[in-house]
Amino acid sequence: MATTASGAATPTGTTPARSPFARFRARDLLGYGLLAVFAAIAVFGIARHYLKFHDDPQLLLVVTTVAMALPAPLLARRAGLRWSRLFGPAPTRGELRLALVAVPVATLTMASALLLYIPLSYVAPRFVTRMLLDNVAFDVKTFTQWLLLMLGGVLLAPVLEELLFRGILMQRWGYRWGTRTGVIASSALFAVLHGEWVGHFVFGIAMSLLYLRTRKLWLPIAAHALNNFAVMAPQLGDALHPERVTKETLASFRAQLWWAIPVLGLALLAFAIYRRFIWGPMPIRPLLDGPTVYESTISQQQQQQQQQQQQQQQQT
Repeated sequence: MATTASGAATPTGTTPARSPFARFRARDLLGYGLLAVFAAIAVFGIARHYLKFHDDPQLLLVVTTVAMALPAPLLARRAGLRWSRLFGPAPTRGELRLALVAVPVATLTMASALLLYIPLSYVAPRFVTRMLLDNVAFDVKTFTQWLLLMLGGVLLAPVLEELLFRGILMQRWGYRWGTRTGVIASSALFAVLHGEWVGHFVFGIAMSLLYLRTRKLWLPIAAHALNNFAVMAPQLGDALHPERVTKETLASFRAQLWWAIPVLGLALLAFAIYRRFIWGPMPIRPLLDGPTVYESTISQQQQQQQQQQQQQQQQT
């Protein structure tokens, strides 16, 4: 058995199929994606100025989320990526419970935000205020704003972000440097772009492992949607009763430090329960040391072709 650069096995006696990820360039996706986001922001600003519509940050969130993913289909088509291999079949009912990893991950994100940003607020208070307290995307005052937040955060972002980070970037970097490096690099970039680093890095790792285990991008999409729903759905109370909403200050944020350790303990307990009763005995290391999802499907196809050739030879 021969192997490709990503570790995918190639049956002896067959010609290794050239992976589309050998032609795909992550820098093109990131570069064109940033240009599309900047263009979308500019068009949004011009349209708001001339059309005089209400400036909803949630609408801008939807626009920029879509813009970020626009170059992906064009670049994927140019490289020859097949969407059926990228997304995989629909998950079974038994596999859907794996999406519950969103529960411990969301809890860890909450704890790490407190443990990271509260101490940081004493060193760089303006940075913390800008990153967390002045996040207008979650500041909903009307039901329409809440619906836009749910549209962008629960429907669009899970599909587009999982396609970009796990479906494409993780596999492109995994093809080039190995699956483990692809998982770490794509998760690190995901965390940096989301502000809170520790929880989102673990989130990226968890979504990558879901994808590698099931070979179905729909599983991390479902877990991502569940995570965002748990965070964003409670904002409906602010939308229905905006007069009760009080802006959080740096002092009130710092006062929540005592919550950090109990929430962290709860997150670790949730991870242990998930690992024992939901994830099961499947080891994680082989997933990180093996081929990426796309390469494994190529290898399977080659094995099937070889078996068909052997059967035809035996018949003749």
